[in-house]
Amino acid sequence: MTFLPIVVRELRTAARQKTTYRNRVLAAGSISALAIIFLLFEALTGLRAFGPLRGGPVFMLLSFVACLFCHLEGLLKTSDCLSSEKRDGTLGLLFLTDLRGYDIVLGKLTSTSLQSFYGLLAILPLLGLPILMGGVTGQQFWRVVLALIAILFFSLATGMLASSVCRERQKSANLTTLIFLAFNLVPLFTPLPAIKLFSPMMLLNGVFNGTKFAAPADYFASLALIALLGVLALVGASLAVPRFWQEGEAHGLRGRRPREWTPAQLAQRAEIRREQLNTNPMLWLASRYSTRMVWLWLLALPVALLIVGVSLVGGVNVFATATAGAWAINLVLLGRLAAQAPRCLNEARRNGSLELLLTTPLGIDQILSGQRLALQRAFLPVMLTVFILEGLAALLMSGSELGVMVVFSFSAGFYLLQCFAITNAGIWFGLTSRNESAATNKLVLLVLLSPMLCMPFCILGIPFMIGIPLFWSAYASTKIRAELRNQATRPVS
Repeated sequence: MTFLPIVVRELRTAARQKTTYRNRVLAAGSISALAIIFLLFEALTGLRAFGPLRGGPVFMLLSFVACLFCHLEGLLKTSDCLSSEKRDGTLGLLFLTDLRGYDIVLGKLTSTSLQSFYGLLAILPLLGLPILMGGVTGQQFWRVVLALIAILFFSLATGMLASSVCRERQKSANLTTLIFLAFNLVPLFTPLPAIKLFSPMMLLNGVFNGTKFAAPADYFASLALIALLGVLALVGASLAVPRFWQEGEAHGLRGRRPREWTPAQLAQRAEIRREQLNTNPMLWLASRYSTRMVWLWLLALPVALLIVGVSLVGGVNVFATATAGAWAINLVLLGRLAAQAPRCLNEARRNGSLELLLTTPLGIDQILSGQRLALQRAFLPVMLTVFILEGLAALLMSGSELGVMVVFSFSAGFYLLQCFAITNAGIWFGLTSRNESAATNKLVLLVLLSPMLCMPFCILGIPFMIGIPLFWSAYASTKIRAELRNQATRPVS
């Protein structure tokens, strides 16, 4: 038998795909455009947002953008690769052969991570250009290269581990996100130096000898530990795949019985269903595709309370740490909204229920309002609670200074625009994409992250931060009303 046969097959398949080469060009083009815009901004305006116009600030900006790319690849590429096979019922066919768990895991890792690795390789030469500008040493460059490779490997392996133990896409993405946040946010609030060694962000921070947000970690020890965590994640995925592939309604979880509803609970569910149908039948359909929000409450509420507690201490470093934590938890909330928004119409189109829905007396406005109302009921309580706690923290930190409240007001308005844009664009992408993963990827890259990349450009970037969400909100809303019936009747590609 050929050694690692699935790896060989997936490498040959990926070599014939156009996306393997197109994504590499897109990754290099995106990072090149960001670097050119940043240099033109500082050269034309004279504003030195990151200090003197040398290679150091440009190198640091591109390095952290590449680090964000490495984190997203695990969430977008590997967090659903095995769980999708479970849902389709094709994973069990592989175990009818003499394949082992590591054959399947390494094969899936090869097929999903080849494009990610090519994208990182396309970015690396552009990271070397700031060396010619001065302020960057060759040692720093190669340390960043090794750090990005380790972070990408850790991200892909973590997504693979989450996909091996989960069946639903949302649960796998939630588990992957939770692991990323645990390894990146916990060291910010932990004074123990040993904890910082397990953080990917602290690893990259160690190359630049620390930023104003946190102290650096020991580089080589952190590099070895993060690579070891990636190896352990792959080993865990290889052991979990043969044991969790039968997970489903017919088999149930090992050692667990299916949930039994009491008569009181069944009556309560019937009452909720009756209320939703009377309000808007689409609200009931969209609520069926919604996942439980308990884990989001358990994650967001403690972090928001921790930010309030940290704000009582005061100080510049505390303000920077609290701000970073607030942006991180808000980004998680928006990311969770981006994962949920395309789900209903995408599934309804794939299983044919959307065509049946359009034969009813429901109009397009009722369908869209029901979808938006389902998202509002799911996310508004947790988002409103977090924003109230963040406003309390801003009041405690502001004192007699007005700048903190100005920053909070702008951030709150920006996130409100993002919520509207993600909701409308998510419905449109869910209607037009071939699957839920593709819709979520478009939504995260085009709507969620693209306005945030304008933040380093200070005042000149604010119009784009506001304009991009407004554009997607208006464009998607118009396209949905105009082409909902046409898109519903087209075959899923």
